[in-house]
Amino acid sequence: MKQKLIWLGLLVALTFSACSLPTMEKEDPFAKLPPEKVETLYGEIFPFSVSVATRATHRLENDNKMVALLASDIVRLDEFEGRIVEVDGVYRQEKMRPIFWVEAIRVKDLKKNPAKLETRFESKNYSFKVPANWESSVLENGSVQFIDKKDENRKVFLTFAVKDVQEADKKADPNIVIANMAGIKKSSTFDGGQVRQEVTLFSNIFPQKKYVFVFNNNEKDFSRKKDFFKLLNSFIEGEENVKLAHEEELRKLAEEELKRVQKEKPAETTDEESAEKTEEKEDGSIISRIFGADKETAESDSQAEAEDENSVETDTEEVETAENPAAPPRLAGVAKISGEFTNLIDNRAYNYKSDYYRFSMKVPFGLWFENFGPTNDYITQVGFAKHPLNGRNSAEIYLNLIADDDPVTTFSESQENDKLVILFPRDDKSYFELRGPVAYRDYMRSIQNSIASW
Repeated sequence: MKQKLIWLGLLVALTFSACSLPTMEKEDPFAKLPPEKVETLYGEIFPFSVSVATRATHRLENDNKMVALLASDIVRLDEFEGRIVEVDGVYRQEKMRPIFWVEAIRVKDLKKNPAKLETRFESKNYSFKVPANWESSVLENGSVQFIDKKDENRKVFLTFAVKDVQEADKKADPNIVIANMAGIKKSSTFDGGQVRQEVTLFSNIFPQKKYVFVFNNNEKDFSRKKDFFKLLNSFIEGEENVKLAHEEELRKLAEEELKRVQKEKPAETTDEESAEKTEEKEDGSIISRIFGADKETAESDSQAEAEDENSVETDTEEVETAENPAAPPRLAGVAKISGEFTNLIDNRAYNYKSDYYRFSMKVPFGLWFENFGPTNDYITQVGFAKHPLNGRNSAEIYLNLIADDDPVTTFSESQENDKLVILFPRDDKSYFELRGPVAYRDYMRSIQNSIASW
């Protein structure tokens, strides 16, 4: 009786243990990366700066209303400032606010994008490129079939599967190396010129896995054969590598879009477009809408542009000047300006920040501005005007960041003919210069008074 009870106890324990064992689910070889809802937004891109810490660098506006705060590890958003765009991406929560992380961008006022020639078949752990006209479908048996979208018969010419390595595979001698993976290639030719190729690649990351491609093709179809071997050489395995390849593809598309922006000159502003860039106040007066662009990526300009930077003609007003005291050596022969100014910075002013050039400022409402980047004389140059800017020489006010081993250490404000020149310190190797019409003194002093550097 005692022995029967012991056996009964063991049986119950074994039964309980068996019920408690976790069930092993078969891994889906074509599972995608963790899904995020990709959305498309539309609007105009502007730089974004706030006093609180955030990874958002830009904002997207539509009809003068903010659509989203933007950030991106892929797209150089600063190069698209002031453009009407469509952006693809995902919302991710940051503290108390959502940030839209941009993965792709399309400028709306450019010519139609050229057709894509390649796409990337992706799963969580595997990825490879295929021609854009190839269409894929995943079958229940764990394989993928490819057809030509233009083929009315929808004939399958390629299958791909992830399989377990068998004992026979371990005894076979590899005869190819593709995408840094050893493999075995078998070919068979049939009547009518049909060729069947079976290519097996052994994983470098998953020791018990192999990738099997079966390619059926007419021996005279050299184009498709070439596409197949491009596919094999583009093969990538490993979740991290797949993510990197995905991001690199998106980054490449963004760079191609940027080249199109740089190549095509923006269309001239029409009267209708100008009207859209204005805002009517309650008293009937019209005020300009702020426009901004921070070209953090520096681009060289010709010496002629640098020499002509102050050639813009503007109407000036007479201003009262004080007696001419001793001016700084670099401004010899100019008159010193003194007196109070009207600070034009209010709650409509635009907050601008450049981490690349290490300064921030506020731009009075009604001014358009653009960071033109460096010249032979300046670390960078920012232009301002009461009208849309179309290149460096269209600005009316210039903020120049100047490198100097003996920089300006005190504030000075002087008149040079009909131009106002304001100098003020930055650090021990550089200083700021504001240069523009004396009639714009309030704008210039307001900008200068708001500048902070680090």
